[in-house]
Amino acid sequence: LLCNLLCCCCCWSCEARVCERLNLSMTEAKAVVELLNQPPFSKNYSLISFDALEPLALLQVLNDVLAEMGPEHKVRLRDEDPEESLARMLGLLQVLKYKPGIPIKDFRTRLIAGQKDVLYPILAWLLPNLEQHKKRAYVGRFLARINVPPEVLQNDEVASTHDKYNQLLQSFMEIHKQVEALRNSVFSGDDIKKDIRMMEQELTTLTKRTERMREKARGFPNYEEMMSAARRVRMEQVREGELQQQFHEQRAQCERALEKHDRVLEHLREVKDTSISSHGGVEALMDRVYQENKMVKYIYEEKLPQAIESSQKQLGELRKVVQLPSMFKDDLDRLRDQISGLTGDISKLIERKMMGNDNPDDKLTLFRKQASMVARKKEATANKLKEQQDELAKVEVELLQKKKESGSEAGMLKADEFKKYVAKLRTKSTDYKTKKAELNDLRAEYLVLTKTENTLKEEHAELAEQLGVLEKKAGIAGYEQTQEELEKVSAEKSQTDEQKGITLDEISDMVKELTSTINSKRASLAPLITKLRTTREQSQALETEYDEKKAAYDHVVQSMEGSTSTLDQEVRAYREELAAEESRYHYLHNMIMIMKVQDQRVKEELQLYVSSQSNDNKRKKPVRDIYAKKIQEQENLGRHLREKQKVVQDSHDANMRQLEMWRDLTLLMKCKTAASNDPGPKEMFSVEEDRLVL
Repeated sequence: LLCNLLCCCCCWSCEARVCERLNLSMTEAKAVVELLNQPPFSKNYSLISFDALEPLALLQVLNDVLAEMGPEHKVRLRDEDPEESLARMLGLLQVLKYKPGIPIKDFRTRLIAGQKDVLYPILAWLLPNLEQHKKRAYVGRFLARINVPPEVLQNDEVASTHDKYNQLLQSFMEIHKQVEALRNSVFSGDDIKKDIRMMEQELTTLTKRTERMREKARGFPNYEEMMSAARRVRMEQVREGELQQQFHEQRAQCERALEKHDRVLEHLREVKDTSISSHGGVEALMDRVYQENKMVKYIYEEKLPQAIESSQKQLGELRKVVQLPSMFKDDLDRLRDQISGLTGDISKLIERKMMGNDNPDDKLTLFRKQASMVARKKEATANKLKEQQDELAKVEVELLQKKKESGSEAGMLKADEFKKYVAKLRTKSTDYKTKKAELNDLRAEYLVLTKTENTLKEEHAELAEQLGVLEKKAGIAGYEQTQEELEKVSAEKSQTDEQKGITLDEISDMVKELTSTINSKRASLAPLITKLRTTREQSQALETEYDEKKAAYDHVVQSMEGSTSTLDQEVRAYREELAAEESRYHYLHNMIMIMKVQDQRVKEELQLYVSSQSNDNKRKKPVRDIYAKKIQEQENLGRHLREKQKVVQDSHDANMRQLEMWRDLTLLMKCKTAASNDPGPKEMFSVEEDRLVL
C-alpha cells in the first residue's frame, strides 16, 4: 500500500511539473491529451510521453490537428520546406482568429522552432472546439476578401469582375446560412418522408389531370397551332429574361462610360480654363505640355528603370533569402555584425573618395557637384510629382464616390449658374463681414462688462467685509448670509411649486385623455370580444373534432401501410415466381422446337433412305450414303498415304547419302574455283587423279 501511495505521489508530482512546463492547468492538459487519444487522432499519449515529444514531432501533431480542418494540411513536415509550413499554419490560424499572447515576430520564430510554450496553448485552444473551428476554416476559405486598390478599380473589366466577386460572396453567405438553418431545423425524417409522399401523390394527381386536360384539348380545333403558340410564348418569356439581364449589364456599362466621359470633359474644361486664364494663351499651354512631356520622359527613361532595377535586385535578394535555410538568433547576430562592418568600410571608402575629389587643380569638381545637385533636385521633384499624382488619383476617387453618394449627375457648372453662385458667395461674404463686425463689437462689450463685473464683485466683497464687521459689533454675525439663503430657498420653493402645479395639470389632462381613449377602445372592442369568444368556442370544438379525425386518419394510415406492406411482399413473391416460370417456359419451348427439328430431319432421312432403295436414279441421296462415301474416300486416301510413307521410309537412307554427296561436290567445286582464281603457286593444290563419287 505504501509503495502504491508513493507511486501515485510521484506520478502526480510529474504530471504537475509537466503542466507547469506546458503553461496549462491540470484540467486543460488532461483534456488536450484525452482529445488527442480519441478518434480521429488516436495518438495514445500520456502527459509524460506527450511532454517528451521532440519539437518536430510536436509540430507534426499540430499539423495533424490542422489537417482535420482542411485537406491541404495533410503533409509530412519532413518533406516540406519550413517556411512553407509556417506560412500555411499561420494562414489557417489567422482565418481561425487565433490571438497569441506574445508579439507576432516572436510567435513566428517560436512556432517554426517547435517550442512548447507556443504549441501547447494552440492545441488547448483548437481541440475543445474542433467542429466549430472546422466550420470556420471551411467558411473562411471562401470568404477571404481580396483588397483591390481603388486606382485599379477604375478599369471597367476589373470593376465588373470585382462586383461579380462580391455578389458571389453574398450568395455563398446566404446559401451557407440556409444550409445551416436546414441542418439545425426541427423537422424529423418521418415528417420529410410524409411530405415527400404527399408531394408524390399530388404529382401523380397533377399528371393525371394534365393528361385528361390534354386529351380534352386534343379535340379542340387548331390544337397544334395553339401548342406551338404556347411554346413560342414560353421561349419569348425566357428570351425576355435574358434581354432584361443584358439591358441591366449594358446600362451599368453605359453608366461607367458616362462617368468616364464626364471625367474627360472635366479634364478638357480644366485645360481650356488654364489656356484662357494664362497670359500667353496657346503658347503658354504648349509650353506647359512640353514641360509635362519632358517630366514624363525623365520619369520613363531615368526614374522607372532605376526603380525597376532596384525592385528586381530586392526581389532577387528576397528569393535568395527564401531559398536559405531557417536562421536562428546566432545567425542573425552574425549577419548584423557583417552588415555593420560593411557599412563602416563603405563610409571609409566614401570619405577617401571625397578627399581624393578635393583636388584644387581639378576643374571638373565644381561641375560634378552641380550635376549631382541637379540630379538630386530632379529626383526629389520626380518623387514629389509622384506623390502629388498619387494624391490626385485618391482625391479623384473620393470625388467620384462623393458624387455617387450625393446622386448629382451634373458635372461642371454652366456660365449663368456660375455667375449666380458667385453673386451668392458675395452676398454671403458681406453678411459674414457684417456678422463678424457685430461679433467684434459684442466681444468688446463683453470685455467691458466682464471688467465692470469684476470691479463690482470686488466692491461687493469689500462691502460684505464691512457689513460682517458691523454685524459682529452688533452681535448678529451672519445675518446677511442667512437672509440671502432664505431668499434663495423661497425662490426655489416657488419655482418647484409652479412646476408641480404644471405637472399636476398635465398629468390630470393625460389621465382624462387616457380614460376617454380606453372607454372608446372598450366600446369599439366590445363586439369584437363577443365575436372572439364565439370563434374561440368554435375553434375549440374544431380542434377536438380535428384531433378525433386525425387519430382516425392515423389509425387508417397505419392499417393501410401494414396491409400495403404485406401486399407488396406478396406481389414481389408472385413476380419472382412469374419470372421463374417464364424462364422455364421459354427453356422448354426452345427444347421442344429443337426436338421437333431433329424429329423432322430423322423423318426426312428415313424417307430418303427408303426412296433411295426403291429408286436409285434420284439425285438427292440420304445422309447415310453421303457419309459412307466420304468415309470410303478418306480410307482410300489414308491407304495411299501409308503406301507413300513406306516408300519414303525405304528410300530415306539412300536419299540422305545422296544429299551428303551433293554437299561434298558443291564444296569441292567451290574450292576448285577459289584455287583457279588465286594467282599464287599451284603446286600445293595439285592432285594426281580426279575422282567423282556419286
